[in-house]
Amino acid sequence: MTIAHRKIAALGLAVGGILIWPAYAGNSGNAPFCPPSYITPTASELTYTVPDESGVTPGIPYSWVVTLGREDQTNFGFFVGALSWYQPTFSPPNVGWTHNSNWVALTLTSATMVTIVITPNVPVPCKTTTEPAACDSTGRTGSDLWPAISIYQGQDTTSVTADPHTFNPTGPFWATGLTYLDSSYKSDPRTHTLTYTKYLSAGKFTINIGGAAAKLPYLCSSTAPCYSGGKSYQAFITTTTKQNW
Repeated sequence: MTIAHRKIAALGLAVGGILIWPAYAGNSGNAPFCPPSYITPTASELTYTVPDESGVTPGIPYSWVVTLGREDQTNFGFFVGALSWYQPTFSPPNVGWTHNSNWVALTLTSATMVTIVITPNVPVPCKTTTEPAACDSTGRTGSDLWPAISIYQGQDTTSVTADPHTFNPTGPFWATGLTYLDSSYKSDPRTHTLTYTKYLSAGKFTINIGGAAAKLPYLCSSTAPCYSGGKSYQAFITTTTKQNW
């Protein structure tokens, strides 16, 4: 697969920010079309890369790579599968979909309070209906994601050649050098917005973003639209010094 790569540095961005459309080079009829992502002007660095799902590139298939300092922020959007964080038909504890969720490689230059907000986004063009994170009949994603996240200390770009299809979203899994820290699927029942805050040291971290519809049967039954297909999201990551929090 041809990799489309977009790198944005904070230096020189307009006060109003910049609208980025990560694009797939050599787009075919089966290739997904990326939704827009808004990069805030104080973001130190944000990179989008089309994940390699061919089994050639080792390690976690990171979609987003971001570096943040103190009092920093960034936000970006894409889509994941409705059950990508928790697929009830998989064998526990490996109930997450490696390639149907999104992976973020986060580097913090200083110890800081990190707030992660994941919220549903507007429908966008996505993969064909044959893909796991499929479009609906109109060829677009849904906007009714029930988001979930997992946080691990460390990043992995070397562990295995062909990434296993599943992973453990609430504990250690096949990736080398990762330490499980925490996870959450507790969204606001009215807005579907997930807000999570944790104090983290300087260093490298991995964040998984996925869908947890199957964890909320009282809100999203197996016959409801929110239970399947690709779902758009917008992610916001903000750092704040502990003294000011």
